[in-house]
Order: sequence, then C-alpha cells, then structure tokens
Amino acid sequence: MRKRHERKHCFRSFVSCSVRSRLHTLPLRQDIEYRGPMTVYRGVVLAALSCLSFGAAVAAYSEEGSEEIPRSKPVNLQVLPKDLSAAKLGKLMKRFEQDLGVKCSHCHVENPQTLKLDYASDENPRKQSARIMISMLTDINEKYLAQLGGDARYAVPVTCGSCHQGQTSPPAFEGKWR
Repeated sequence: MRKRHERKHCFRSFVSCSVRSRLHTLPLRQDIEYRGPMTVYRGVVLAALSCLSFGAAVAAYSEEGSEEIPRSKPVNLQVLPKDLSAAKLGKLMKRFEQDLGVKCSHCHVENPQTLKLDYASDENPRKQSARIMISMLTDINEKYLAQLGGDARYAVPVTCGSCHQGQTSPPAFEGKWR
C-alpha cells in the first residue's frame, strides 16, 4: 500500500501514479491538496450538471425564439432577388434578426384570422424601411466597395450588423480622440 504522501504527490501532478512515470515532464501543482475520491467525484458531477443545464437553457431559448419561417415560394419580394429560394430567404431573415436584435414580428404583421405572421403583407411601415436599408446595403457592397478593386480592407461585405450591432437603432458613434 502506498503512503499518504505518495498519493498526495501523484494527485498534485494531475496524473495517476501509474501514468506519472511516463509523463514525468508535466509540472507539479503544489497548490492543490488531495482531499479524497469524493471531492473529485463531486467536481465531475457538478461539471456534468452544469453542461446539462446549459444545454437545456439553449434548447429552451431556441424553441422559444423560433417563429415559423415560411417554406413555400417567397412572394412580394421587391428588393431581394425574385429567384431567391425559401431556404436562403429564411437564412437571410435569421441574419437580419441577429443583426438587429429583433424577431420576425418587428417587420411582419400577424394575420388576425390565422394568428400567424403574414410575410407578404406590407401593412407594417418598418417593412418599407427595411427594404430601403437592404437597397442601401446592396449599393454599398456592389457599387461602392466594388469600385475599390482588390483592396483587402474592403473584401468583407457590409451587413446590417456592421452598423446596428444587434440593436434596432444603430448606436451613436463615439470617436476616439488622440
């Protein structure tokens, strides 16, 4: 049987005694004291429970924030390409949600009979504002940044998030004074 100080020494190195001889180059941790197998077991259980609760929270958030995205052929596209698939449109709208920190209902109105969002409706004035902003982004990326040629500084396209930074209204610019 090993002496207590040997077991303590092996634990301090974070390597079991049988493996320690092969990994003798690992630095010893002198600030950790061995407190028995139950302490290690509690730490493992606590870490596992933390991971499970985090996973459950992420799953609940994604279910809570998931509004139904239409999977039929898109209609009433005025500034986006007419041949845009439903899947690509859904990804684009999710990107807008993230860039602006909003939900679908920010631009789309709910149909009172079906209680579902009416994506084709133009009743919400924010939808027209969004169209203007999308046109502006298209112009910036395709006209102006394209004129700068192969300059690597302008290779990344401008997005809604470039200005809005996850907020409905872009935050005020605060310059750095030298």
